[in-house]
Amino acid sequence: MADQARRSWAFSWRAASAVIASLAVGTTLAPWMGAARADTLRQAPNSRIAMEVAENFKASDRFSGFVDEKSGASFLIVEMPALAYDEVKRIADRPEALAQKGVVDTKKTDLPGRGGEYVYLTGKQKTLAGDFGKYILVMRDNGVTAMITANIPQRALDAKTVTQQQVERAFISAMVKAEAVKGQELFRLSYLGPFKETISVLGTSKAYNLTGQIPEMGKAKPTLEPIFVVSPSVDKTQLLDLKSAAQNSFRSIGGLSAHAVQSEKDVTIGGLKGYEIVGEGKDAKTGTQAGVYIVLLSGEAGGYYILAGTAPAAEMPNYLSEFQKIATGFEPKTVQ
Repeated sequence: MADQARRSWAFSWRAASAVIASLAVGTTLAPWMGAARADTLRQAPNSRIAMEVAENFKASDRFSGFVDEKSGASFLIVEMPALAYDEVKRIADRPEALAQKGVVDTKKTDLPGRGGEYVYLTGKQKTLAGDFGKYILVMRDNGVTAMITANIPQRALDAKTVTQQQVERAFISAMVKAEAVKGQELFRLSYLGPFKETISVLGTSKAYNLTGQIPEMGKAKPTLEPIFVVSPSVDKTQLLDLKSAAQNSFRSIGGLSAHAVQSEKDVTIGGLKGYEIVGEGKDAKTGTQAGVYIVLLSGEAGGYYILAGTAPAAEMPNYLSEFQKIATGFEPKTVQ
């Protein structure tokens, strides 16, 4: 049973590695408050995780975690069921896979003062915004597997405006509360058709499938299940070229290769300008063809939304119209 559960969550590694690779934000880091008494145990929105973070870090309105708006530095939290732990913790033993995503010089080490089940990983990442120190905690506690990623600009580390010890203090304090704190939703869908919400990632990204259940990935011959995902960006970066950004997103759909575009066009949905692509890709596990539908929408005040649907290619003619109806019913919500 344990082995089957671990196999069922094999997709967790792919999701985790994508988060690690893509979420290095900010340019500089404002000084931490220094004294331990200035830190408070605070719970992230749409999350059961609470941790000690300095007062200049505020709860993010775009993901589960905390961000210093002035600098863009962040603590980002991903939560999964407890059974995901055995798979997700393997990120610390796959430096070559992380290196392919730009995270290098990784090292697994201990967190003195932290007990229980955890893996702590440090590394570096080069991005267009500059070099970052990468600090990653994977923990299992109280029925939850959590991955917390701290993205710290290298120049802030060099100037000692923030130290590795200060990041580790936050990680040592991280704990799982009994209930999640409700955060604001960034969008609504007026139509779902046969689809039901199945899981939330980062507190704001949501996935929908036909059963409302987490997909079983441990079958001997796994089949591709129709699924639709809505994912807001984690920051308010303005996209200058929607078409190119949508094409990049289409080519980077996880688990697929040999992407082929069948149609593409400009769209306007929910008052937002966007770009739609319909095509196919080959499923890496089964070798079968998968239909792919993607819409990238530019937010009014910066940031963006990705709406994506996949289904077996043979069934895509039936589901494409459903994906388009779901996308047409998308409406961004104003954060208060």
